[in-house]
Amino acid sequence: MNLHSKKQQFCKKLSSSLFYALRGIKVAFLTQRNMKIHTCVAIIVLLLSYHFKLNKVDLLFIILSIFLVFITETINSAIEKNIDLYTNEIDRNAMLGKDMAAGAVLITCIQAIIIGFVIFIPKVLDLISKS
Repeated sequence: MNLHSKKQQFCKKLSSSLFYALRGIKVAFLTQRNMKIHTCVAIIVLLLSYHFKLNKVDLLFIILSIFLVFITETINSAIEKNIDLYTNEIDRNAMLGKDMAAGAVLITCIQAIIIGFVIFIPKVLDLISKS
């Protein structure tokens, strides 16, 4: 196999991987109720960030928190789908696996809320005191 065909094969594999990843993200956003809720909250938080003209560091923490919630929710959904492939019956280990994955999302959401409070509460209090 020459260098040109190796390069073509690499590009084909890379584009396939990208296609499947984007399809997974699309499915998560279109089919998962909690992902829709997270998206609505993220939009509100980003609008507040714009309104309060957050500095770069605060904005980076907000963006990082939003992405972490999306990431953990996507992983949670993938775990749930895979467990559902394994069993349709109520299985204690399957249930605990789903619960732990959901717990990871909850922990990430709590982290995002704490960061949001630390960033936004002083700004809201400052806004109230100026009124």
